[in-house]
Amino acid sequence: MNMVDQPADRASKYRIVSIRGGWRIQHGETSTGPFADPAEAIDQACRSARSDAARGRVAIVMAETAPRELHCYTPALEGQAAAAPGAPPHLRLIAHR
Repeated sequence: MNMVDQPADRASKYRIVSIRGGWRIQHGETSTGPFADPAEAIDQACRSARSDAARGRVAIVMAETAPRELHCYTPALEGQAAAAPGAPPHLRLIAHR
């Protein structure tokens, strides 16, 4: 199954949300934090998402920050080398309001 064929319920989703005193990462039924700086939470979620992509899952990080960010990590396609650790996501969107 390639990344396009992967059902949405099999994708990993990480949300960065504001909480009193900082930021939290929500992933399924679990949460991690608090983080004082949203960039710390985004970095941690992106490390987890890259790890998920290395194991063959599409992983999405949604940051409810200002500006809002969306990072999407995809598994390497057949015959394609995996991205080097610390490489930027395949897709990163930043929405300014």
